[in-house]
Amino acid sequence: MISFIIIGKNIEKTLDLTISSVVKFISLNRIVYSEIIYVDSASTDQSVLVAQKHPVKVIQLEGKVNAALGRNEGAMAAKGEILFFIDGDMELLPECYPYFFVSESQMVYPFLSGSYANQFYSADLREVIKKEHLKLREPPDKFQYVKTTGGLFIIEKKIWEKVGGMDTRLCANEDIDFGLQMHSSGLALRFYPNIIMAIHHTVSYYNKKRFSEFLFTARLLCQGILIRKHFFDRRFMLFFFRSRYSAVFLLLSISFALISTTVSFILMIIYLLLQGLRSYKIYRIESNFIAIFVFKIINDLYTFLGFFLYFPNHISGKIKS
Repeated sequence: MISFIIIGKNIEKTLDLTISSVVKFISLNRIVYSEIIYVDSASTDQSVLVAQKHPVKVIQLEGKVNAALGRNEGAMAAKGEILFFIDGDMELLPECYPYFFVSESQMVYPFLSGSYANQFYSADLREVIKKEHLKLREPPDKFQYVKTTGGLFIIEKKIWEKVGGMDTRLCANEDIDFGLQMHSSGLALRFYPNIIMAIHHTVSYYNKKRFSEFLFTARLLCQGILIRKHFFDRRFMLFFFRSRYSAVFLLLSISFALISTTVSFILMIIYLLLQGLRSYKIYRIESNFIAIFVFKIINDLYTFLGFFLYFPNHISGKIKS
């Protein structure tokens, strides 16, 4: 049996599409035994009412919640031996089924994922700004083993329970952390880069309205927890240096401030130039140059603040009766 677990908060504009795509996935692939669970993280819009229009088990969380807790609660309520996690702003594509399943009760590998194509919208989700077209060059059945995962993946429930689910201290990057935990336990994610599992209907993280909302939550600080937790994992740190190389120059420029003002100044100039180059690659797709330039600098600062100063406790949440 496959348990499809959808998580979300204030996603009334995309949730109907997500649930309908899961229903279509089940129907077209003739899956006999399945269930759909929607875990709502204290939404203040009509998300729950949207979910209740479908044949879905709805779990409403209240109080202090996050995506890690939502997935943990969904997995705990699931009856299936296979857990299929999908975010409530994704449109699942039915044609990916044969690459991941031998049958509805057997996966081709215990921990699987593939790619998704982003479709960026304006802040009100009314206007499509950019559609991402992935260039798929390799055969679709070619895969690689990776250390990290995102929010869209399939896993055997017994493996999920063995690892203990997701770290609820993390209100962001909890999926990356889970992939690292899985890798440490001896089971890396089998990732199919040339299989598009879903279309991600989203507002860019670099949208001014969305990013400004992050500034008043702990989401950006959680990146510091991730680094602190995996600081002695050499491969993770190499991954971090490659993906956040500008942040390394920021840290170096701050560190050298007490030793050499000149060196610190040079490193800061390099840091700003690198941020500018990174912003230039992205702004035409997701936002404007100045906004992304500023957002990236703030993001780096929050990351280091989280590393040194942010020490949250695990949350348990509460299911609304």
